[in-house]
Amino acid sequence: MTRGKRSIRKRKLLISVLVASSLIFPVSQTLANGQKEASKDMAMGVQPTYRSGEESPYDIAMMQLSATLREKIAADLAPVMVEKGQTVDVSLEQSQMFFDDVDNDSSVGEGAVRVIVQTAGRPDDGLLFAVSARSFKRAVAEEQLGLRKSGKFIQTAHRFDSVDGFVAELTPAEICHLAARNDVIHISPDRQTAATGSDDEHLDDETGATNVRNSNSTLTGTGVSIAFLDSGVDSANTALKDGSNISRVNKSVNFVTGETTTIDKHGHGTSVAGAAAGRKNLNLSGIATNADIISVRVLNQYGQGYVSDAIRGLDWCVANKTVHNIRVANLSLGASSVGSFLNDPMCQAVERAVGAGIVVVTAAGNNGRNAQGQEVYGSITSPGNDPLAITVGSANTHGTAYRNDETVNNFSSRGPTLGYRMNSLGQKQYDFVLKPDLIAPGNKIVTAKASSGKLSVDYPDLAYTGSSSYMKISGTSVASGVVAGAAAVLLQANPGLTPGLVKAILQYTAQPLSNANVAQQGAGLLNLDAAVKLAKALKTNASSLQPGDQLSLSTALPSLNTTIVGQYCTTSGVVFSNAYNVWAGNELFLRNQMIYKPGALWYGPSIKVNGVPVLLGTVLTPGVKNVTLAILYNSGRLGPNVLAGGYTLTTGVTVVSGIALSEGIALSEGIALSEGISLAEGIALAEGIALSEGMTASEGSTTASSNTSVIRGE
Repeated sequence: MTRGKRSIRKRKLLISVLVASSLIFPVSQTLANGQKEASKDMAMGVQPTYRSGEESPYDIAMMQLSATLREKIAADLAPVMVEKGQTVDVSLEQSQMFFDDVDNDSSVGEGAVRVIVQTAGRPDDGLLFAVSARSFKRAVAEEQLGLRKSGKFIQTAHRFDSVDGFVAELTPAEICHLAARNDVIHISPDRQTAATGSDDEHLDDETGATNVRNSNSTLTGTGVSIAFLDSGVDSANTALKDGSNISRVNKSVNFVTGETTTIDKHGHGTSVAGAAAGRKNLNLSGIATNADIISVRVLNQYGQGYVSDAIRGLDWCVANKTVHNIRVANLSLGASSVGSFLNDPMCQAVERAVGAGIVVVTAAGNNGRNAQGQEVYGSITSPGNDPLAITVGSANTHGTAYRNDETVNNFSSRGPTLGYRMNSLGQKQYDFVLKPDLIAPGNKIVTAKASSGKLSVDYPDLAYTGSSSYMKISGTSVASGVVAGAAAVLLQANPGLTPGLVKAILQYTAQPLSNANVAQQGAGLLNLDAAVKLAKALKTNASSLQPGDQLSLSTALPSLNTTIVGQYCTTSGVVFSNAYNVWAGNELFLRNQMIYKPGALWYGPSIKVNGVPVLLGTVLTPGVKNVTLAILYNSGRLGPNVLAGGYTLTTGVTVVSGIALSEGIALSEGIALSEGISLAEGIALAEGIALSEGMTASEGSTTASSNTSVIRGE
């Protein structure tokens, strides 16, 4: 097969796996970890945990349901369905007849439960009437039979204002018949305890930060400054002070057009900073608990700003990098990424910062679902669409410190990037950069609250009952902050790491989730424990090494096996570089690679360092594997079989006369899509920038009001 045919075949595979096919995660799904009486637990809202290798009652029950029911019903409804014998599909015609016959009382005494039914579009009025009528008549009959307390509130079907769906009391039979409808997407319990019982208070445990501090108590980001380009940071917050009660916010500057204040009038920036660098307090903790904080205000009290403000903020970070030892910049904000990163001014500012040695971490965005509840690929926002940024998606921890129940949040934006340019033939040339780079906890994270922030005042539901100095926030914004904190810890462990190495280490040591593909989770879930092990195994003068020089301290890498909260964690073993290509093998870290140079951008057949084309040299050394096709043949998922496969480069990737050459690997620049594939182009263009999560509804919420999107977001 010729290289051209291989390239075409590879592109079609990539498109079909990452765009056409998808693994849809229901909005309220939790990988429940149950007890013996799982159906009772579900009704009570109890969600105890199981360790790795154990099968929960929910898993067992789900396997007894039909394929359609498994797809549409949350795991913690499954035991109830099995208990009542509702395990097989009914036809659409049977479903219609069932709800037409509102006088049928066969469900009396069957044990109705409160559920949230998500629909494709606004719920049908006729269905709402039928469900309400059945619920009311059943409740009256049960009262007469003494099966229901007299006067108890009857939850008839209530349509949400901001979410396509409704809440109702349904029996297992009614749930089964609803699942047969084409307009029903998913049905989940209206969990009673999720509002207060599912807040994530285990950030340091679940990310491996506790493991790191237990091994070396001084690895807390000390001496490393993180710049937060956001709405400001409240320097008076307890979580952002040091052990002597002195604020770690060492500098605050403002770049919001027309304003001079540096106060966080919104609250978003303080919360993101708390997730990244919050000190241990009330058993709550961020990641880099002693890192220095630089507040670069680029968003106003409404969480909005201009791209030019963000660019000026990044430029200030570069100019003051040495003075304040700014090694990490976090941008939990986003703008439309319809245009190519090659022409995006904010992306260019990111590349300049990375070239100056600053690790730039940014949110992927919260466009993972459209208004119809459909999963949207190609929805990464700018500057997360830039190859040099560490782009972070959000993981739902489901309120536990365990990692085996984590899923990718539905709101978390998916890759690949679909910004485009027009080629000479008038075709759209899509960037097709594989994103996000990794995921981190980002659902209901308990973190620092700004004392004068509009966010907590306008939305009291975000309050944390344990302390008025904290609040809970969801979105890729907070996940980005978590990774920014992790980057600071890595840079303390090995100050010689370049931004490219920090990104590669975080990806290589991330833990892939078995239930997500690379366009949803990138390389996987942040594992700081393994990342620190790898960082400490490398030389501290990486920026001065040449491609091919020995990078590791010894001739072999250390074991990266880790156990976090009693669970064994695997690593991805992969690094993304050059659009959609994925690389693997210990060789990536045994010898230095050109892609680790500050400002090195490899895209298509050329590589540039700080914008200057490289005419001759080694990009990747022999022995590195390309596992892109192995991932595609594995339905876009990572795993041991992927690492065992792939194509080992015998001559590496070299640059000759400015063109990168490699045996058997397509190094094309961009992809022209003309097969009629539906992409995420319908996102409204905006002149400014806004919070990347836009107050995204946290998943597993119990009330309609908690799902309200209230701030303009990406």
